[in-house]
Amino acid sequence: MEIENICIIMSTYNGEQYVKEQIESILQQKNVNINIVIRDDGSTDSTFNIISDFKNKNSNISIIKGKNIGCKSSFYEAAKIATKLHPDISYFAFSDQDDVWLPEKAYKGIYAIKSKTEKRPILYFCHPKIVDAKLQPTGQSWDAANNLTFEEGCLVQTCAGCTMIFNRASLDLYLQGNPENMSLHDSWMYKAVLACNGIVLEDKDKYILYRQHGNNVVGTQNFYSRWKRRYNMFLHGNSYRSKQVGLILDTYHNKMTEETKYVAYILSTYKSSIKKKCKIIFSKRFRTGRLISNTLFVISIIFNRY
Repeated sequence: MEIENICIIMSTYNGEQYVKEQIESILQQKNVNINIVIRDDGSTDSTFNIISDFKNKNSNISIIKGKNIGCKSSFYEAAKIATKLHPDISYFAFSDQDDVWLPEKAYKGIYAIKSKTEKRPILYFCHPKIVDAKLQPTGQSWDAANNLTFEEGCLVQTCAGCTMIFNRASLDLYLQGNPENMSLHDSWMYKAVLACNGIVLEDKDKYILYRQHGNNVVGTQNFYSRWKRRYNMFLHGNSYRSKQVGLILDTYHNKMTEETKYVAYILSTYKSSIKKKCKIIFSKRFRTGRLISNTLFVISIIFNRY
């Protein structure tokens, strides 16, 4: 296989404890030419000094010192910069600041994308191996049955951004969104690719140690935290999810299929009629491989909390 170039997009913020190990694991990727673009989101610890030291020793690393604008906007800005710095690169990936990539991660994603000949947005993701702060397995699993449909993507996030590798067409879609209104980078890109007739490739093998240490911006959660989040979303969600689907429809209307436009329309306007609610509740299209998620989704539709 031809050695391909890939650009890794990272946002850092007060990540001094783990960012060195993460960058080292990215630089050790096999069978690829690595480029890294890091935007520091106004860290107040030694994070910027650590990434600056890497840049001084590696010409393939670019860093930007920015003001604190939050994870969502920082990733968006880093992605914009990456497309300008590397106009000839075809493959990209998001990276958190606190994980560890196994050496085959980038190569496996590129190989999977290259196996498809379609000129469409293509997004690959692998399954993560969930570990604690010391990289010991937690026993938690990301392994659920996924349908990889736009409908499912509007109900649950089936893949983490740190597991994604994608082509430039997918990144271009993501950058058409408005960071002030969009959801986090992985959630938005996943929905956009599925909505716009893209391809999502799932790899059940694990090529990343997904570190959970209590201070993650996003990530897996224990039983109590998951139910607390679900409760707060139900009680105070203010129709956030339906608004996000509506924004997807507004942003990509001209690129979406008729089917995904209908799905986005009915989910974003479901409150307007009982008929729409019934169509959603009784349709098998609006299902995931997770019974709890399906049940909570139906409840959220009934009580106008989606």
